[in-house]
Amino acid sequence: MLLSQSISSLYNRTRTSLRLAPAISLIIAPFSRVHRQLFGLMMAAVSLQPLHAAPVMEQFLDPIDGRFDASQFLASTTGFLPIPIIITEPAIGYGLGLALAFFHDTGEDAPNNDPNAPLYLPPRISALAYGQTENGTRFGGLGHFGSYQEDTLRYKGFIGRGDFNLTYYPNSIDQGLPFNLEGNMTLQQVLFRTSLTGLFAGGRFTYQSSSINFERGTPSATVSTTVGIGDLDSASSGLGLIVHYDTRFPYLAPDSGHLFKFEPMIYSESFGGDYNYEQLKLASYSYWPLNDEFALGVRVEGDIHEGKGPFYALPYIDMRGIPAMRYQGDRVLVTELEARWDLTSRWSLTGFAGSGWTSNSDPGPNQGTSSAKIARGLGFQYLIARRYTIRSGVEIAVGPEDTVVGLSFGSNWK
Repeated sequence: MLLSQSISSLYNRTRTSLRLAPAISLIIAPFSRVHRQLFGLMMAAVSLQPLHAAPVMEQFLDPIDGRFDASQFLASTTGFLPIPIIITEPAIGYGLGLALAFFHDTGEDAPNNDPNAPLYLPPRISALAYGQTENGTRFGGLGHFGSYQEDTLRYKGFIGRGDFNLTYYPNSIDQGLPFNLEGNMTLQQVLFRTSLTGLFAGGRFTYQSSSINFERGTPSATVSTTVGIGDLDSASSGLGLIVHYDTRFPYLAPDSGHLFKFEPMIYSESFGGDYNYEQLKLASYSYWPLNDEFALGVRVEGDIHEGKGPFYALPYIDMRGIPAMRYQGDRVLVTELEARWDLTSRWSLTGFAGSGWTSNSDPGPNQGTSSAKIARGLGFQYLIARRYTIRSGVEIAVGPEDTVVGLSFGSNWK
């Protein structure tokens, strides 16, 4: 399942997340968490004092405050940046990777074409990434996100392959079932701006092939009753209507505005898959600047699953501090609050807390609604690319079972 969650777009958090329908997000979630961690190791180069460097380093100095900033390099024709990836996803363990991200910056998306001004339109980003973790998980992918024609058209595309070592926690047993999932995934999405300000509508196509093997020693009866033999080698393919209302600004790390999502997806054998089921995501992300120093964000997400889909496609609680796939259900609700305090024009403190609930319609000992699963944490960030409003830093997230220390990048909500 994490196949759909381990190879997310670096750009979208990018972490995005734009979180996809569970069958898709399974390849993408860990990767979406990974993309938030981009630029993390570059923090070591940041100084509290203005930098003084040779001419070759001038493109890494902000012309306004003289501090370390990657904006000019990313906006240049050579801004093909190799970025270390630090993986801290509890579901797959700690790991490392490398991303190559290219910002297609024409200079026309800033006021008066000022190369030093923040972008008022979403950036165009292409990325190639590969990563591996301590438990043997490996994944790689190629993707592109772009805003075109004065942001009247938005495209997102991705292809990837993953080999994930995960754990499934069915409702009928207390212990998780370790398994390996290997397969390919692609996603294609196009949104068009309507005549109403901020309203986008379009479509999404996803396809995922999966080969699954449970750990040796797992009783075959347990696999057949909790998973289904037909799920071990299969494909899932879906089409959906995507409606977004988006007034966020800036795009990669919003300080103000709202994003509302309505994303019904239909997975069918008619589209080339082996399953017939439906999924619906309803989500709201709102941002308020309380004053010049404080910003507040509120996230509410609901996921609904209907029909017989693969076990890895079930929605789950997706929050920092909680392993992917740890708490799944036919219905999932997540709420989260995040606050940022800007200590200076570059440095910020962040705090977050949230709760998640799951419910299951199938008969079983755990039928009904789960108790709240709570996660919270603290962190700090540095404004590493002012033009793109990219903040990167370190977070400590505490969940029901795990405490996770990781790097953050941009917005933490997809």
